Amino acid sequence: INTTQVFTDGEADAWGNTYACFRVPSIIRTRTSRLLVFVEGRNPGAKAGACKPDVGANRPILMRSSDDDGATWSAISIAAPPSNESYNYPSPFIVGNRVHLHYQVWARGTFRVSSDDDGRTWSAPTGPIKSLSDIKCGGMFGAASLPSGRLVLPCGKFVAISDDGGDTWRASKGSNVTLGAGILSLGEEAGRADGRKNGLSMFIRVRTPDGLANHAIA
Repeated sequence: INTTQVFTDGEADAWGNTYACFRVPSIIRTRTSRLLVFVEGRNPGAKAGACKPDVGANRPILMRSSDDDGATWSAISIAAPPSNESYNYPSPFIVGNRVHLHYQVWARGTFRVSSDDDGRTWSAPTGPIKSLSDIKCGGMFGAASLPSGRLVLPCGKFVAISDDGGDTWRASKGSNVTLGAGILSLGEEAGRADGRKNGLSMFIRVRTPDGLANHAIA
């Protein structure tokens, strides 16, 4: 297996802005087979490796693309421009030929930008999106697309469901995941269609008594 490191702490974007740390990656393949990888660009200008705190101003959602299955990658570009608010949890999904990117604006909810040219340019942000108010709505795989056409977006306490291509969303009735032995609480989730008819598997970050954050499957 060949591996390529897509982001390295301390790297600069196409405009010369350096980022101490890149966190919470999310990847998607477009209809033309282009790979798009999104990350939080944390602590611009700080010492490489300085990732904390998790929330802070002037943290754009950054992106790189690859047209050769990840062998080489473009320069770092900006999908969601920075502001005096904290941007977190980039979460892409595709409807038709359009790429949508959800991300969290801390304490305000989920916002969205969209691209009709495989991530080369992005729309102005819109939001907050109704029914996506949970602060941890999104994940490394974005919204799962089921064979029925339904989109399912994992959130911190529920999943968000869309039956109209992501134009409107509704929240599920809440978490119905039973905590197993030694599991104290649930954290961020990621969900993927798993090959069953409209089946979905969730990969959930959990808190254990030893204070570590581990992962489980539901």
